[in-house]
Amino acid sequence: METETPVYNELNKHWKATCRVLFGKEVGELSLFQEWLASLNPRLIHANSTLTGKDITYSILDYCEGSKRASLDEVWKLKKFPALSINEIKTGRITPGMWSLAIPAS
Repeated sequence: METETPVYNELNKHWKATCRVLFGKEVGELSLFQEWLASLNPRLIHANSTLTGKDITYSILDYCEGSKRASLDEVWKLKKFPALSINEIKTGRITPGMWSLAIPAS
């Protein structure tokens, strides 16, 4: 980690402030904890969308081999939303079922 950059200096400042809040004192420079902090990041997986073939990235490792995948923007484009009733339009109330998320079967 480059420690002489403006970005590092800003992150280090916030790291120290966070440590003071959590532990009552500073525990050291951010760079000393680089390896430990990096080990906490989830591994990213890249795959092609089943719907469009575009590259998608996700961090969930529990997908079955050969399972179908889609990005959230693709799901929202394909989702068929029910028509709003006149009362829903007037009151601005949306029924919970309108926002259920489902990937259509192919």
